[in-house]
Amino acid sequence: MSQTTIELKRKKNIFHLLSWILAFLPITIWLAIAMAKSTEVTKQALGLTIVVSGLFFLANLILKFHIRSTVWILLIGIYIALRDITTLLIVISICTILDEFLVTPLYKHYRDRYKINKEIDKRQGE
Repeated sequence: MSQTTIELKRKKNIFHLLSWILAFLPITIWLAIAMAKSTEVTKQALGLTIVVSGLFFLANLILKFHIRSTVWILLIGIYIALRDITTLLIVISICTILDEFLVTPLYKHYRDRYKINKEIDKRQGE
């Protein structure tokens, strides 16, 4: 692989990782906070919502469904535990906007350029 292809692959991977971080880090942090601050009953409810969301997530991966309610189920569990999720909703909104308008387009750009350069490298190796 050429140096340009290696650099494009690195940038593609960085933006892909950043997209995953923006998607999952805020909800993960708030789940930990909710578990720490909740009572025994609300911990059980939160645990149940985590299990149900995990099952939906696995169904998404294995069956290639696109179940979008996973995040909402987690939000319900966090609401049961904390009662105030306004800050969480704002953070998730900001992360989603950053991901949709900045990170994902850059990821797709570098992914496409990486594929093109990889193909060019193959042809030059022939």
